[in-house]
Amino acid sequence: YRNSTTIMEEHINKFFISFAIAIVTTLLAWKKGFFRIDTPEKGRISLWEALFAFVICLVVVPFVTTFIIYAVSAILSLDIIEKFHGWMVVLTICVTFITIVAYTLGVVERKAVKQIFGDFTMKNVAIGALTWCVAAPVVIATVELCAIVVLYITGTVEGEQSAVTQFRATMEYPVLKAVMAVMIVTIVPFTEELLFRGYLQNFLKKITSRSVAIIVTALIFTMFHYSYGIGMKNIVLLSGLFVFSIALGYICERQKSLWAAITLHMIFNAVTITALF
Repeated sequence: YRNSTTIMEEHINKFFISFAIAIVTTLLAWKKGFFRIDTPEKGRISLWEALFAFVICLVVVPFVTTFIIYAVSAILSLDIIEKFHGWMVVLTICVTFITIVAYTLGVVERKAVKQIFGDFTMKNVAIGALTWCVAAPVVIATVELCAIVVLYITGTVEGEQSAVTQFRATMEYPVLKAVMAVMIVTIVPFTEELLFRGYLQNFLKKITSRSVAIIVTALIFTMFHYSYGIGMKNIVLLSGLFVFSIALGYICERQKSLWAAITLHMIFNAVTITALF
């Protein structure tokens, strides 16, 4: 058992360590020209293209997948929902990925698709990976600072994202755990980046400035990860996620490549998953 004073001391120590590292990495990045960025291009994605992409991923696919599973469960008189919930999540992730890629390649104008993805080069992938070294200390420092505030107000900072809770539920099933881990590190980052940075941010650049587009996209992305039932603890979780989302939007714009953001997102998820094992 640890009292709140001990927990507070741990968060304060983590904050100062991560803050110090953040200052060093940010200054090094500044010196290397990381924060220099070219003139922005206006987005090519229309409102309806972006809106339809969100409807597909967040409404149509989950509804259709759930309906089919419930129908099969009823017809076969099987308790699929309870026994195979984890595999249902995997199925939904896969179907969402396939559907959004098919929609992008089959419906959206080719020039817009090219602008969304940009060039897939080792340079873009490498810079996306290196961005983690700059973003991670800032994210951790932000999380720890918010944890200190929430702990002071409420006396506790316990609570985790629903996605993390779902992953923990697979720990007793090695195959499902491995499959879920691969999904979270590969397919989920690709799908989320295509949806938010590819469609939403690209559309917002069409009607506003690049900076506003990055910030608004980060806010919406962050709110989509809100977890019900943990109250103020969301402040801790979402504060770091917002900062991370700003980094995703920035590196996507800096490199003019979605692949840089996808790489950064993959590394972030990989580190998070590794910490849960």
